[in-house]
Amino acid sequence: MPGQSKAVKKYLAHYAEPEATAALDNITWPKAYRHCLLIPAFKESAALIDHLIATGESCPELLVILIVNRPDNYQHTTCNQQLIERIFQLNRRERPSSVVPDNQLQLFALSPTSDLLYIDRGHNHLPIPYKQGVGLARKIAADIAAALITQGIINNQWIHSTDADTLIPKDYFSNTAKIDARHYAAVVHPFKHVSANTEAISPAMKVYEQRLHHYVEGLRRAGSAYAYHTLGSCISTSFIHYCQVRGYPKRSGAEDFYLLNKLRKSGEIFQHQMHEMKIISRVSDRVPFGTGPAVKNLSDSADPQREEIFYHPKCFDTLSLWLQMAPRLWNSGIPDSEQSLTEALARYDQHKAAVEVYAVLAAGLYTIGFEQGITHCQTQSKSSATFERHFLDWFDAFKTLKLIHYLRDHAFPNLSATSLQEVSKQ
Repeated sequence: MPGQSKAVKKYLAHYAEPEATAALDNITWPKAYRHCLLIPAFKESAALIDHLIATGESCPELLVILIVNRPDNYQHTTCNQQLIERIFQLNRRERPSSVVPDNQLQLFALSPTSDLLYIDRGHNHLPIPYKQGVGLARKIAADIAAALITQGIINNQWIHSTDADTLIPKDYFSNTAKIDARHYAAVVHPFKHVSANTEAISPAMKVYEQRLHHYVEGLRRAGSAYAYHTLGSCISTSFIHYCQVRGYPKRSGAEDFYLLNKLRKSGEIFQHQMHEMKIISRVSDRVPFGTGPAVKNLSDSADPQREEIFYHPKCFDTLSLWLQMAPRLWNSGIPDSEQSLTEALARYDQHKAAVEVYAVLAAGLYTIGFEQGITHCQTQSKSSATFERHFLDWFDAFKTLKLIHYLRDHAFPNLSATSLQEVSKQ
């Protein structure tokens, strides 16, 4: 579509990272690829390359874009050095005189038909600003993929992103290729945490994975349009939609959450029913928050089952009440105070929750800008359908999470895994 083509050109010209241009200008690409896979690597083992060789052999015509990086508040790491040394043991795809060991982008062979594009951000070239962290690393790799797709060097509309600790199933690329990349903005793949050996995952990891599923299931039960997992290792992004939303946010964490939040406003999120991606369970300090730090904190607990990390089910029940009422506001007066909103919620609710539920919900909605948000949605809408679309853009994944946190802090405190089971039985 012309609008989409214009958005792609504008993004690559004005918002893509400079490495995207370098990938086109400085590398003589020997062939085209059917798929691409992006991996940021910081403090990863050199064994990653053996894993990628196996992946390249099992998936013909694959381009792995590996950005070996470090944030600028870290010194050079032994792991990064060993990983780079292992990369340079691979055969280069090209050997022009311009190729020297400190070139930022270099192309190596993984198999007869699959290659690895190595990107240096922290060895001989500038490290990643620590506040931009893994978000910038993913953005550099994805921007390169987008540039290669426009030139037909990658013959696929999907940009696959994962992590060094993730094992992809054999049908990962072929199944995703069947999905319409114009209609769907992203694919969220199913996952399962596994041990690096034959042992079961740790109790801490088991509880944390349960928490991840509990949150998404709570949103789904409430009727949220943002009920999907946001793990950077399990996301495939439509090339067109990626450019439309201007790529990954440059953040040291939660870049996956905020990217999907933007993409959901551009198109639908497809939740793939295929074999699970296996994420090797490990404690990590690579990012300031997320799975690694959370599991580390749980591992320090005497009993992870009794750590209060689960949202109370009533948070999602209350969210459901709001999502059911909100569409009625498109052509009605906007409650101009917490009290009037409390009364409106009470009038609407056929199930008649306790009065204090309406009050805390109203207070939470005003805290996240209810009046301004609904006013904007009404102003932009000429029908209930357009109002609902604008409402979903305003009351997005971030505002949903803020409201859940308000309800947690002011009405329904977190539960442990043990107490959640007890509450669920009631």
